[in-house]
Amino acid sequence: MKTAGLIGRLFLAFLTIGFLTDTSLWYLYRHNSSSLSIYIFNFYSLCEAAFFFWLIQHLTQSSILKSISKKLLLATIPIWLAGFIVFPHFIEQETARSIPFATSYEVLVSFLSGFALLHLTEHQPEIYRTSSFWFNLAIFLYCFCTFFIMTLLGSYLSLNLWALNNIINIITYILYSIGLWKYRKVNISSH
Repeated sequence: MKTAGLIGRLFLAFLTIGFLTDTSLWYLYRHNSSSLSIYIFNFYSLCEAAFFFWLIQHLTQSSILKSISKKLLLATIPIWLAGFIVFPHFIEQETARSIPFATSYEVLVSFLSGFALLHLTEHQPEIYRTSSFWFNLAIFLYCFCTFFIMTLLGSYLSLNLWALNNIINIITYILYSIGLWKYRKVNISSH
């Protein structure tokens, strides 16, 4: 199955992009260069949203969730571009311009991954043995929790809550690791 191998490769690429983004943002923060960091963050938000919509589309067995995820994936780039062409005229603070896009896709991805988890529990015995469960659980937890932090982005409170974001990221990466382990076990045994 070509899609199965593609999921693993794209997932590892996504994690690599995330690592490079986090490392770059940390470096820029330490060197007081926030003007470049917002562009890196905004580009990563686009990549993350597109990847999550794509992954949910390929992990779920629900035709409704597949259709919704596909439509949202196709709309991601135009909405992202519109947000950075239109919103600068309404939002003066540069760091706050990414808030509408980031919070919107995180709410949508939380909703989709939550329903994917519900669909799994209704149709799959022993869901904890599937990589889909762990991937969707990680995505749900990450997007649901960071949605609240992203709504505060650019505020003084977001700086104080950023440690919580790091804890959420660690838990998410642990869940991703379990998902990748389950994914690997299935792919090795199918060959």
